[in-house]
Amino acid sequence: MSNPIKHHYISKFYLKNFTKSGGSKQTLFAYDKVKNNYFKSNPKDICYIKNFNKISFPEKEYIVETEQAKIESVLAISFKEIIETKQYPNDEQLTHILNFIALVSLRNPKTRAIFDKLYTDIADKLMSMTMSSEKIYKDQCLQAGIKEEDIIPYEKQKKFIEDKSRYTLEINQEVHIKSELKAIEDLVDILYQRNWYLIVSDETIGEFITSDYPVSIAPLNKSDNLQNIGFGMKNTEVCFPISKYLAFIGVFEDKEQKKFIATEGIINKINRATYDFANKQVFSTKKLDFNIKNV
Repeated sequence: MSNPIKHHYISKFYLKNFTKSGGSKQTLFAYDKVKNNYFKSNPKDICYIKNFNKISFPEKEYIVETEQAKIESVLAISFKEIIETKQYPNDEQLTHILNFIALVSLRNPKTRAIFDKLYTDIADKLMSMTMSSEKIYKDQCLQAGIKEEDIIPYEKQKKFIEDKSRYTLEINQEVHIKSELKAIEDLVDILYQRNWYLIVSDETIGEFITSDYPVSIAPLNKSDNLQNIGFGMKNTEVCFPISKYLAFIGVFEDKEQKKFIATEGIINKINRATYDFANKQVFSTKKLDFNIKNV
C-alpha cells in the first residue's frame, strides 16, 4: 500500500458537505481571491499540500497523516448525523465539532505561515545578538561544542549572515506538528467556554459557503475596534459553516435558544466572514458573485 502524499488540511469529508449532493466526486465551485478567478473542482483536488504532515522519523514519516485520517473518519460520522437531522449536536457531536474547528484553525498553511514568520524573526534576533561582538560569537560557538580551531572567522561569518540572499531559514516540520498538537488541545478548552448555536437554512433561504480556512472570528459589535482578536476574547463570535445549510456560532454571552432558523441577512453575514478569513480560496455549490461588496 502506497503512502499518502496528498495531505488535506481541510478534510474531504467536510468539503463534500458543500457540494450539491454531498459526494466526494461532486463538483465544487472555487473562487481564488488572490488570482480573482473561478474554477471547478472536487473535494479530492483542493485544500491539500503534498507531504504537509510528513515527519522525518524512519518508517513513521506518514504516521501523523494516517492517524489524522482515523480521527477524521470518526468526526465525519458526527457531521453526517447533524447534517441529516439538523438537530443541535449532543455532547459527543459537540466535542467532535470543536475538535475539528481547532484542527482546521491550527493545522493550516495560513497558521503555519504566521508561526514561520514568528520563528524566523526570533532566529534573526538571536543571530543578531550572537554576532553583536566577536567575543559573544566565539563564546556561543564554544558552548555549542565547536572546537576553537574549527570556528569560522567572525568577520567572514558576520558578512555571510548579513547577506540574507545567501540563505533561507526554514522551520522543521516536526516543530510545527508538535506545537499544533499542544495548541489544538488548549484551543478546544477555550472553545468549550463559548456557548454554541446552530443556524439552520434550506434551499428557500440560502446557502453557506466555506473556504480553505473556514473558521472566522469577529467582534459582536461592528463599532468595536478590537486589536489582535483571539478565540478567548469576550464580545466576539466564532463562525463555522458545517454544511451548505448549517452553520455554528460560538459566543461567550448566553441565550436561551440553541437553534435558530437562518435569514438571508444572517447567511450574508456569515458568508462575508468566511470570505474575509479565507486564506486564498472560497468554495460553494454554484458560481456566485464574489464582488466583495456583495458577499
